[in-house]
Amino acid sequence: MALLEGGSVPITVDVKAQPDGLEWSAQVALVGDEWRAMPESKRWKIFYLYAGGELQEPKWTWGPPYEGILRHADA
Repeated sequence: MALLEGGSVPITVDVKAQPDGLEWSAQVALVGDEWRAMPESKRWKIFYLYAGGELQEPKWTWGPPYEGILRHADA
């Protein structure tokens, strides 16, 4: 866990081991004026609650997913 730097936006990354390498996906939050207007401490709290599973729906919209496969990651 790390603190969010000023101006940071939430990012989610998922990595799964597959027999032939690593499968990954990532999404970056699309934050608007409402998010930017919040004090940094409130943004951190909302992010922390979401990451910990206590907040089911994020207070932001996820952008499009990015996906890929890294073949033979053990080589």
